[in-house]
Amino acid sequence: MLSLENDILIELPVEVSKKFFDTQHLKLEPAFNADKAANINKLANLINNKKRPTSNPIDSTFENWTVNLSNTEIPVNVTDVLKMGPKYGIPFKPHCVPTNKLISDFESKISFIPSDRRNTARQDFTNTIKKFINTPSSLHADKNILHKIKETKIFQNNNQDLLFLKADKRNTTVVMNKQMYEDKMLQQLSNNNSYKVVRYDLTCTLQQEVKKLTTDWSQSKLISDQLRRQIAKTDCLPPGAYGLPKIHKPDTPVRIIVSFTDSPTINLARFLSQCIGNNIVPPLSRVRDSFALVNAIRDFRLPPDHILVSLDVVSLFTNVPQDLAINAVKQRSHQLVDKIPAPLNELSKALHTCFKAGIFKFNQNIYAQTYGLPMGSPLSPILSHLVLDDLEQYCLNKLDFKPSFYFRYVDDIITAVPSDKVAEMLSVFHSSYPRLQFTSELESNHRISFLDVLIINDNQLIKTDWYHKATWSQRYLNYHSHHPRSYKIGTINCLVDRAILLSSMEFHNKNLSLIQQVLSKNDYPPRLLNKHIRFKYDSILSSTSPNNNIDATTAQTNQKNYISIPYVAGLFESLNRTFFKYKIQFVGECAHDLSSMFDSGEDPLPPGMRSGVVYKIPCNQCNMSYIGQTSRQLHTRITEHKRNIHEHEDNYTALTRHVIDFDHSFNYSQASIIDVEPLYYNTLLLEMCNIVAHPNSVNRKQDIEHLSNIYTSVIRPL
Repeated sequence: MLSLENDILIELPVEVSKKFFDTQHLKLEPAFNADKAANINKLANLINNKKRPTSNPIDSTFENWTVNLSNTEIPVNVTDVLKMGPKYGIPFKPHCVPTNKLISDFESKISFIPSDRRNTARQDFTNTIKKFINTPSSLHADKNILHKIKETKIFQNNNQDLLFLKADKRNTTVVMNKQMYEDKMLQQLSNNNSYKVVRYDLTCTLQQEVKKLTTDWSQSKLISDQLRRQIAKTDCLPPGAYGLPKIHKPDTPVRIIVSFTDSPTINLARFLSQCIGNNIVPPLSRVRDSFALVNAIRDFRLPPDHILVSLDVVSLFTNVPQDLAINAVKQRSHQLVDKIPAPLNELSKALHTCFKAGIFKFNQNIYAQTYGLPMGSPLSPILSHLVLDDLEQYCLNKLDFKPSFYFRYVDDIITAVPSDKVAEMLSVFHSSYPRLQFTSELESNHRISFLDVLIINDNQLIKTDWYHKATWSQRYLNYHSHHPRSYKIGTINCLVDRAILLSSMEFHNKNLSLIQQVLSKNDYPPRLLNKHIRFKYDSILSSTSPNNNIDATTAQTNQKNYISIPYVAGLFESLNRTFFKYKIQFVGECAHDLSSMFDSGEDPLPPGMRSGVVYKIPCNQCNMSYIGQTSRQLHTRITEHKRNIHEHEDNYTALTRHVIDFDHSFNYSQASIIDVEPLYYNTLLLEMCNIVAHPNSVNRKQDIEHLSNIYTSVIRPL
């Protein structure tokens, strides 16, 4: 450049060359300065990004996201992973895309598409997956995060006496020694007023009782045979108990939780809860959520001397008398006539059967509730509602005054009564039934909290604000988590809904600022927060406008069908673009997260007792294997395989045929679970996909005849 400048000075007169250089300088200097400034900014951003802890999306100062109650020192990298929580999504590696699950979820909903377009849709689905797999793409995750996750797995394997648990009423991870956890559970279970150890497992007895009950109903034409099969479960398991540490209380006790999954009465309880819950009209005092409460009390003016009081039932399910629950249903029988298939006497019999299910298993011991409604049963919340409906009506009728307002959410009550009548009201509620006792709280500084609402008595005028308990951890879905973008925007929208709709106008700005602070801790970019908080806020304000009417015709025209599939970044978005023409909207489900590293606290379930599985049994003499599926427990199906050789040859499975034709045997002790799927039809589809993926399977061609050949090009051999 300097040589060219010298040549110009030699060849041209000084005046001409000077004028030329001045002109060039005038024109190029602004562009040069702009490029220089841009490069300086770019360099600064690179430096900041390097300094930014991208390998740790959780700020290390948020100590309340992990609580270590063990005597083991937790490495920093492991703590960083635990702070993410069990729902933190991890991206799939390119060679680990869950193709089989994608196909089974899509094919199970193919009926959404007209029959003449289904093969075209299958081809579009397959081509989109194939294009994604064949297109090189970088892993959508920070490699340092993946390194920390790997380090955490190693730490967990080397410290198998530690449990990673979820805290009670707080989105926090708790680290606890197994012995400490068991001791705290046994301390709660030693309460003889609520629990006792029983010698026998009543699971089989209850299973037979439900079977007999539903068979009688079916033979009496009260229910269809199909409904009978749905209600009467086989291969049941006793409910399992686990504990959630109450880190907000002294000595960290645990809250007993019972999981009713696969229990013998689960489907009967669901059936009854739907029949009763959907057909009994709730009282006006019952609110469905905090939004309904705020709408009912906002701008309410209290009479002079009335104060706010809240009541809370102590240990509701274990203290609700069963006879009161049955009487509550009987008193409402007129609402159930022609709405429930069984007559009242049969309904009572079914309720008694469900009450016997108050058993659960912990630490290989069987426990039974000594009183109340079964914890974990879908029926218990409905019956508790009815009992409390009757109890509150009885108590309110005994009072010699009428509360200004009275509302209840499950077992929490908020009311406003004269200040000199509080003691009378508490006495009436406490004396209503000996086992049902209440804790109470009076307004303090003219304020009282209820659910996530702060109710303010401002000179007898009710105002409300969004409330956060001391247990609020401020941990939400992390922005770096492998979830659809819509989930993260939904997190913003959900918080804005609560911040605005639960609070009076004067608190809006404070609450919106709080959302920005909280979600910034969860790595949400400021620009994204500003944009969507403002958009949602404006949307809420406009939705309250009387002119905001939705055209029903337009809404019906834009109606879509939704299909849930595992979320794979890039592929998920491509599928939604492709299937827009079919009016199909895919919903992303995080199928790969940190939950496998966290402990439930339940007794571990042996693989042979798992149900709803696709399994693989290897041959002892060759490299062939059998692929199968079962909705029952795996050990039950394996027993049937062993016996199948003694049946008529027309009933032989492909496994038995291989044994006879080649004089081989199968290693049943090495049977492994390939996939777990609770939906029966999806399990069949997964079985077919796995048969295709295992070229050395002994299965017959007719085992996959219901799976379209279009899919086989993207099913990877295993």
